[in-house]
Amino acid sequence: MALVSPGVEVTVTNESAYVPSDPGTVPLILVATAQDKLQASGSGTAAGTTAANAGKVQLLTSQLELATTYGTPNFYSST
Repeated sequence: MALVSPGVEVTVTNESAYVPSDPGTVPLILVATAQDKLQASGSGTAAGTTAANAGKVQLLTSQLELATTYGTPNFYSST
């Protein structure tokens, strides 16, 4: 694409570069949570918050599974 004015020529060149992800690439998300939180349903302790599971890597494939494993998120405000 070229924009032309008397005596001036401007050319716009797209030099975008994208790195394709490899098939099977899984993002890593770190979760910090309190110990022994309640499950999202409110009954029992969330499995991912027990002392036995602390520091272990877990594969979660949905937000529902995340809430079930680590309990309902709490967002605290200092104000």
